[in-house]
Amino acid sequence: KLALRDLYYETSVGSWIENTGRPNTQSEWDTNNNISQVTGWNGITVSGGDIAEISLDSTNLTGTILPSIGNLKSLNVLSLSNNAISGSIPDEISSLTNLTSLDLADNNLEDGIPASVSSLIKLVNLDLSGNENLSGLLQEGIFSLKQLETLRINNSDLTGPIPNNWTNLIKLKELSLAGNSLSNQLPATIGTLNSLQILD
Repeated sequence: KLALRDLYYETSVGSWIENTGRPNTQSEWDTNNNISQVTGWNGITVSGGDIAEISLDSTNLTGTILPSIGNLKSLNVLSLSNNAISGSIPDEISSLTNLTSLDLADNNLEDGIPASVSSLIKLVNLDLSGNENLSGLLQEGIFSLKQLETLRINNSDLTGPIPNNWTNLIKLKELSLAGNSLSNQLPATIGTLNSLQILD
């Protein structure tokens, strides 16, 4: 619960509101409620007494993602796309080993993709596209994510070579790396990805 509170305050209190289901009646969510009362909060899904999904796309969030996000160990989906979140992706995101979808697209994230992303072994969707200051190398750890079906890091500021070790990503259906400053052509190993349908 404390990790959810941190995210709430850090990314702008005014953007997170409870949808009561009554027309034109909305109120700010109460951070003193316990987890069982989180059900129904805008963008928050609870399953089995734990927070399973945070989906707050296009909600005018600002601020940064704090390291305490790593305490939400039951999280399956973290989707914060099309906001104005800045700063780095914290290494503590590696603790979210139940994540199947991580969507931080179209924010103001910077620095590099943390190497600890390799711990997200259940990840099916990874979208970091549209972060123009997201720099550094295309992390080798991504290539150990055998469940990955969608990988979008286009329109960012990645540099360096495109690695050769794509053979583990046998389920990959969509790959988008356009709009970066990668230094070499796509390696031949991408041709071994028989599930690949979209390449950009």
